[in-house]
Amino acid sequence: MRPHADRRPVLRPPHDLRHAGKGPGFEPEAVRPHVRALLAPGAGTRRRCLGPQGLSGPPVPAPRGRPDHAVEALGHPVPLPSPSSAGAGPGAAVTLPFGWFQVGWIDDFEGGAAVPLEYLGRRLVAWLDRDQRLYVADAFCPHMGAHLGYGGKVVGDRLQCPFHNWEFGPDGRCVRVPYSDCVPSARLRTYPVDYVGDACFVWFHDDEAFLPQWDLPGEPAFVPQPGFPRYMREVSMFWQDVGENACDVAHFPSLHQTGDVSDFRVEGDGPHRTLTMRTPFSVGGERVDCRWTTEHYGPGIITNRVDVAGISICQTTAVTPIDDRRLHLRMSFGPIPARSDDLRNHLVARMFISRFMKNGDQDVPIFERKIYRDRPRVVGGDGPILDHRRWVAQFGDAASAIPVMPSTG
Repeated sequence: MRPHADRRPVLRPPHDLRHAGKGPGFEPEAVRPHVRALLAPGAGTRRRCLGPQGLSGPPVPAPRGRPDHAVEALGHPVPLPSPSSAGAGPGAAVTLPFGWFQVGWIDDFEGGAAVPLEYLGRRLVAWLDRDQRLYVADAFCPHMGAHLGYGGKVVGDRLQCPFHNWEFGPDGRCVRVPYSDCVPSARLRTYPVDYVGDACFVWFHDDEAFLPQWDLPGEPAFVPQPGFPRYMREVSMFWQDVGENACDVAHFPSLHQTGDVSDFRVEGDGPHRTLTMRTPFSVGGERVDCRWTTEHYGPGIITNRVDVAGISICQTTAVTPIDDRRLHLRMSFGPIPARSDDLRNHLVARMFISRFMKNGDQDVPIFERKIYRDRPRVVGGDGPILDHRRWVAQFGDAASAIPVMPSTG
């Protein structure tokens, strides 16, 4: 575990699932006449910045009182079908995966109180000690069953139950009963925790003895670029659809109006898997050639490096199932490499990220209303969807364990 004692982040409770409000933005359509010159080689001499009304003034700062990396809602909320009526069908068997999953950012757990979490079908409690070390455990007290995430207090590195004030150490063992000299052998199940930058990850597996089997990715995509917010959203969808979406190359031109995908390659059979491809992409109304490198780190982490207009943009999507039909999507964008034309790079990145988020707004309403076809009728040109399902099955045999509705036609 890596302590964060030198940080003073702003409290942002993770259980506030939809953060209201829209942050600073811009309209690529408003600057379309300028985009072609901006994307052209040698465009770094332009010294104007993109503001809400187009090319005017300095880069837009975050609103007062919010850090540059504050969470914003991803797009506009849409009505969510209930998990029981979302098309899963009666008797559907759903397997939740194992692996590393993001449960928040370090500043989500500030404040000296226990924080309730619900992930992978589990009720959990998280607490941060005085050295900024995060601990995550099962939520219910082994004494009388109180939920430790509601009213629980942090005492040093211990978690105190709100019901009878029993205290539990970082390893989950009961270490103090205030009204008795007898300390029972009761314990909470705890989960391995690790960090990438400020992002906090927990290793989930049904077998407590099954320890982490692979490393987390490197840091760049998790360190927020100033001016580029982090995003978090609860979505009612199947967790498999997020990773599978990158392999569904046929939907890029039909839904997102990109050009056709070329040079598509897939490498890796273990927990780490890499996809590369080229596709024309619309940035500020102009088509530019993009090279994508998408890396999967188990079922819960997807990183993208996009080479566009002479710069590289790092982006990470963390997929954390709540249960078999709901998940949290967390997205962050890494720093743009500093160069002599970093102002131009900043503008290109903002336009690209705007387009990237628009793609998400197009995907999510479909995901929230679709069913999961256990035997999809794929055809040539769909992309390696079945190959991806074979790969993801190693994290819980999900590809064969989710018969939702029989395929027909």
